[in-house]
Amino acid sequence: MLALDGTKGRTLWERPLDAEFHWAQCGLQTGTRRSWHCLLSHSDNLTAIDKYTGDVVWQQPQPTGLRSSLPVLSVPDLDGDKVSDVVLVASDDTQVKPSDCLPLFLIERYTCCILLVLSEIHQISVFFVHLQTQLILLSGKKGTQIGSTVIIDSIGTNNHLLHYTKGGSYYVLLQRGW
Repeated sequence: MLALDGTKGRTLWERPLDAEFHWAQCGLQTGTRRSWHCLLSHSDNLTAIDKYTGDVVWQQPQPTGLRSSLPVLSVPDLDGDKVSDVVLVASDDTQVKPSDCLPLFLIERYTCCILLVLSEIHQISVFFVHLQTQLILLSGKKGTQIGSTVIIDSIGTNNHLLHYTKGGSYYVLLQRGW
């Protein structure tokens, strides 16, 4: 990871990270006491970095078998350490991606899909896929998981965002569909 001066283009700091970069989100500092500003997903790790110095504030392994997606959601302090926390929204990456198959119909929580398989016999496979969306809450101070993973059975989520009401309630909104 590399930080550049926006006016002069010079390198401010550089931080080597393990290969296979997935995503980065900066700008999570809003109204918090976090000592980090950017969260990165790379290799099998989540890494919180101070955007001014490039220092690694904490690094934790990704939740097993999951690949979280942007945006990272910033929520109030849930674990009492006086630092706001984060919510990751993830899908089970061991499942077939919805873009790899053509949805036919839904039976309870299972979607019947056709996956076009090019083989010697030009076989078309029909199978059932159970997709889950999972919410993982992490401590903003240490990156450790808070509580249990929340599993939401669905036909997959395309997008998500955090909604804050005038009354002070937070809602995670999930866009479903293929």
